[in-house]
Amino acid sequence: MNQMSMKQIRSTLMCTLDMSTVDFIEKMFDKKIISDYSDDGWILFKNEWIPVEIFKERYQKNEYNV
Repeated sequence: MNQMSMKQIRSTLMCTLDMSTVDFIEKMFDKKIISDYSDDGWILFKNEWIPVEIFKERYQKNEYNV
């Protein structure tokens, strides 16, 4: 994902999600825990697209310490 695409997606994410969720998504992406994310709050984790809120619920108390 290039820098311009990331800025555009971040802008769109900020319109649809709260800032803490946007920061969370970027943190997980930077740590390479998630492979990709969409502008509507879905993330790619282990070849599965799931909503970020579901990811947070499932993995809140695991090794990712999210």
